[in-house]
Amino acid sequence: MLRLPADTHEAATLAAAAHGESLNQWVARILGSALDRPPGKPTWTSLLDA
Repeated sequence: MLRLPADTHEAATLAAAAHGESLNQWVARILGSALDRPPGKPTWTSLLDA
């Protein structure tokens, strides 16, 4: 779970919709990109090793 300020949540929701993604899909893609990992590929172990 991730807690965000209401305005950040709204902006992320709008960005996700603009990309045709759910908020969860969008966040996973953005975080994966920021961590230089493709969406769906990170595991807790690999994230802890980074």
